[in-house]
Amino acid sequence: GNGIWSQQGNKLVGSGAVGGAGQGASVSISANGNTAIVGGSGDNNGVGAAWIFSRGKLLSYGVLMPFTNCFGIPSSYQSFTISGQNLTSNVVITSPNGFEISRFPIGGYTSVITLNQSGGFLNDTLIYLRVSSSALAGNYLSNIVIASLGSDTIYLPITRTVNPSPIVGFTINSSTQCLNNNNFIFSDTTKISSGTFTNLWNFGSILMD
Repeated sequence: GNGIWSQQGNKLVGSGAVGGAGQGASVSISANGNTAIVGGSGDNNGVGAAWIFSRGKLLSYGVLMPFTNCFGIPSSYQSFTISGQNLTSNVVITSPNGFEISRFPIGGYTSVITLNQSGGFLNDTLIYLRVSSSALAGNYLSNIVIASLGSDTIYLPITRTVNPSPIVGFTINSSTQCLNNNNFIFSDTTKISSGTFTNLWNFGSILMD
């Protein structure tokens, strides 16, 4: 066809060639593009050989429920698992704005984590996720990006609701209470950046001798 081709990942070079193999003299790619067979007609003094390459595959397990927290306070954490096979580069996990990730449930939270593959494989690795204390108030839909050069990128959807924290306060007319039969007058000065809040006042009687 007349499609546009672009290189993804490093150049494919098979190991174990004998002499000037001439790798690339013939190439066949599977219909889904995940497997390639590269022929080398000159290998081993013209005997020839073929090398099979499989595209890297990333896998993600786990169900992430919607996050809810108050502004200025990190949310509780959730977790998901990542693994990979036939990888040609390390795995990079990037959290969106308002989220942070870690290899541990407590501490070590950051925006980007790099996991090293070994021999093309990444064993099951647990990643912890939470809403950061600096996340803005409101409702948001985002994606965690899990990428490895030469593999299909995973976009893991996550949602969060950050509730604004009120600034609670009140004033008392203490300077004039003695002229008002010791009755206090409270003035509410509570503020909130968005949404609504409800006050529940509960005062008892205090008798002084």
